[in-house]
Amino acid sequence: MAANSMAAKMLDNTATGRFSTPSDVANTVTFLASAANGDITGAVVPVSGGM
Repeated sequence: MAANSMAAKMLDNTATGRFSTPSDVANTVTFLASAANGDITGAVVPVSGGM
């Protein structure tokens, strides 16, 4: 299977229709480390575009 074909199939399985970026991960980490995150403890938070 060609890489482009595999990537297209993976994107078809995401809720956002795109791959997550380093910025998406950084934004999640920033939120989790901020005061706005008062009640999330001991959780795994996937940053996967809904895969």
